[in-house]
Amino acid sequence: MDDKFAHIAPKLTALLGRQNVTLDKERIVARPASSEEIAAVFNLARQSGMTACAAKYAVGPGTGAARQEDILISLDRMDQIRLDLDQLIIAAQPGAEVDEIIDTARETGYFFPGRNCQHKQATVGDNVAACFTEGEPDFKCLTACLCGLELVLASGNIITVGERSARDLDNYQLTYILGGYRYEYAVISGIYLKLLPGRREQYWLVMKYRDMDMVPGVWPLLWQQYRRELDAVVAVKLDNYPELADIMRRWAPDLAPEFYETGGPPPATCMLVSINCPPGELELVMEMLAGGGGSFADAVIAGDTYQRQLMTSFYDTLLESLEADPELSRSSVEEQNHQQIETGRLAAAYWLKDAGKVRLFYRGERP
Repeated sequence: MDDKFAHIAPKLTALLGRQNVTLDKERIVARPASSEEIAAVFNLARQSGMTACAAKYAVGPGTGAARQEDILISLDRMDQIRLDLDQLIIAAQPGAEVDEIIDTARETGYFFPGRNCQHKQATVGDNVAACFTEGEPDFKCLTACLCGLELVLASGNIITVGERSARDLDNYQLTYILGGYRYEYAVISGIYLKLLPGRREQYWLVMKYRDMDMVPGVWPLLWQQYRRELDAVVAVKLDNYPELADIMRRWAPDLAPEFYETGGPPPATCMLVSINCPPGELELVMEMLAGGGGSFADAVIAGDTYQRQLMTSFYDTLLESLEADPELSRSSVEEQNHQQIETGRLAAAYWLKDAGKVRLFYRGERP
């Protein structure tokens, strides 16, 4: 070990544990697990006449430039998530993954709109840090989910800006408050997020894809992110079901004309999805379906009582007719084996949620 680290290394080891202090070329890598440990590292560095900075999740002057410090602070261990149901907040460390925060909130019956974040980063700390442009805070998310931040200054002081509760604090107020610290280097050590009531409503999503080839690529995306919210998923070739085409003409007359054609080019595929989710997640579901399936001409969200009843009735009738049609051959695959679905003569397919299977219907003999 370099002689200049001989004095500080034992102190960092005593603070963080031997496994969390390593020598990386010409600097020490320290891995704290709390705001207090980050502050202690800064204090030890200052007392030893050394410099320290965080590998990421830092804001303020110089965060965008390459820095060669004596001590590199890694926050890889700081990924804890805590829910406060009394204050309706999520207290997360910066390394916590957004998807894990969403799932944690969902398991308790609440909702966190993390996928609405404009930066689309994997961790909540990366998303918050991206809201600072050259040290200047600028929060522009359409869904204001941030209440406040805990920051560790290079001086070793720990401060909280904003609120630790979901009281009225909008993006403009938070930007103003954080603006007072734009000239100080700071490490984001804690993030306070709004926890929203998980009010869910039932919707039917109806979308058009070019052909059945899109189906095996779309369904796994739904299962991965929304399996608990899904009630039913079915895909059919539209030319076989004129009543569905008639419903779509009435609800969405501006859809591309080929959506309703029954002759000429290969018929379009229509996919129906019954989902129970907060209204704020609908747009995210639609974006995911569009990205996973290539593209669709347009989509319809059936949300009012009449539309839901009509689509539910059509769905029930459709499943009965599929099972009774003598011209169709049938098979099933486990949902995890979706890649085995042959789409060549596939006329329809629907997902059996409780069984974890996809029911397949082919024109003629099964491939």
